[in-house]
Amino acid sequence: MQIRRSGPLAICFAPLISISGTTFADQLSLPAADLEAPSVTHETSSKAHEAGTDLTIEATVVDNMGVKSVTLYYRAKGTEKYKTMVMQRRAKSDIYSATLTHDVSEPGFEYYIQATDNSGNSLLHGYSFSPLLVDVVPAPARKTADADVEPKPVDSSHKRSFNPGNWYALPEIAFFTSKLSGTTSGSWNTTGVIVRAGKRLLPFLAVEGVVGAGIADFDRTNGCYRETFSNDTVLGANLKGIFNVQADFELTGSIGLFQGSATLISDRSNCATPSYSEEKSSQFGLGLGAGAEYRLNRFATLHGAYNLYYQGELLNSDLQVSGFSLGYKHQF
Repeated sequence: MQIRRSGPLAICFAPLISISGTTFADQLSLPAADLEAPSVTHETSSKAHEAGTDLTIEATVVDNMGVKSVTLYYRAKGTEKYKTMVMQRRAKSDIYSATLTHDVSEPGFEYYIQATDNSGNSLLHGYSFSPLLVDVVPAPARKTADADVEPKPVDSSHKRSFNPGNWYALPEIAFFTSKLSGTTSGSWNTTGVIVRAGKRLLPFLAVEGVVGAGIADFDRTNGCYRETFSNDTVLGANLKGIFNVQADFELTGSIGLFQGSATLISDRSNCATPSYSEEKSSQFGLGLGAGAEYRLNRFATLHGAYNLYYQGELLNSDLQVSGFSLGYKHQF
C-alpha cells in the first residue's frame, strides 16, 4: 500500500490490487477533519437591568459545518454553581436567544455562552472563571392604585341643583297663619299643601307653577253661629331667583301671581232668626317667598321657605297668608 499526501490535511490511500498478474492503484480519498470552531458574536450591555423584569440574551453563531447547540451558563452574582439554558435559534437567522424570567435579581448575574458545531468543536464566549456580568438595580417603587391617578378637582356637579334645563317637582307641607280683614275678619293657623313644578332656565333663574290647597281654611263656631271659610285650590306661577352659596347649598327668592277662590258659609240655623248663606269669590293675588335648599344627592333636595300671599277684595275682605313650608324637591 502506498500513502501520499494530497492537500494540506487530506490523506489518500492507494491499495495495490493484483488481478491476473496486473496491478492497479485504486485511490480512496477522505475529507479533511473539521477543526474550525463556531464563531460567536455577542454584545454585552453596559446598562443596568431592572430587577423582576425579563431579560433576553442574544448571540449570533455561525459555523462552516453547521451549529449543533448553543448553551447559556448563568448564575446569581456571588454564587458558585451555574445553571444552564439552551439558546433557541431564531427562524431563518443565525441568532440564538434565551430569556431569563425569574432569575433576574439584585445585585446582578454572571454568564457565558458555549457554542458547539456538528463536528464537536466548541467555543466559549466568556468563561466560568471570568464570566460576563449584568448589573441589576431595584425596580422603582410601584405606585398604589390611588397614586396612579392624579387627584382630580372635586366635581360636585352631581349635587348642584342649578344645572340649566333640569325639571323638578316640589311637594310641600305649609304651616301658615291666615288673616282676614274687612267684612269678614279674624286670624287663625292652618296647615296646607303646596305643590310646585318647575324648570331651571339659567343657573340663577327658574320658572315654576304652583298649586295650593287648604292653606287658609277655617271652621269656627260662636254660640248658635257657625262660619266656615274654605280657600279652594290656588293656582299660580313664580319666577324664582337662585343664589348658589356652595356646591350643595342655595338661597332662593320668588315672586309670582296666583288666582285663588274662596267660599264663605254662614250658618245660623240654630239661632233665634235662622239663616244660611254661601258666598263665593275669586281674585288674583301676589306671592313672595324666600327659602333655602340643600342638595342630598343627584336627584333629591331638601327645601324650606318663608311664604307670603296676599289677596285683596276676596269676599269684601283682604286675605293675608304667611308662614313656613317644608318640602322635598326631586330633580329629573
